[in-house]
Amino acid sequence: MNNHNRRNDIHIPGCLLNKSTAIITKYDKLFKLAKRINPAMELIGKGKAKDIYLADSGDIIFEFTDRVTAFDGAKKAEYPHKGEVCCSLAAYWFKILKKESVPTHFKEKIGANRMKVAKLDILQHILRFSIE
Repeated sequence: MNNHNRRNDIHIPGCLLNKSTAIITKYDKLFKLAKRINPAMELIGKGKAKDIYLADSGDIIFEFTDRVTAFDGAKKAEYPHKGEVCCSLAAYWFKILKKESVPTHFKEKIGANRMKVAKLDILQHILRFSIE
């Protein structure tokens, strides 16, 4: 086996992850500490891919998880570093949108698999287009 084989590495802009290595950043440690010190960080939602927290500041914290589901939830598993990769990809595209002056709810990426976003009110409207 070639020692220079990089197939186990995942490369995305601004991030290099190795499947065999757990990456823990200072932000991950701070986030865990903040959750212990600040119980006001309230879990407000849990989905297939993200856990959603409400911070004291009124901002929302998305925690991208390693959870994977298939067949409408019949099969559940975890894929190492999936949360980190999805969070990095989302942050990358949000930054591109910002550069193009497209407003979004994105504020910043914090840690390997979390991002801070603005709390939004969702409008329940149906847009109809007609082609004449």
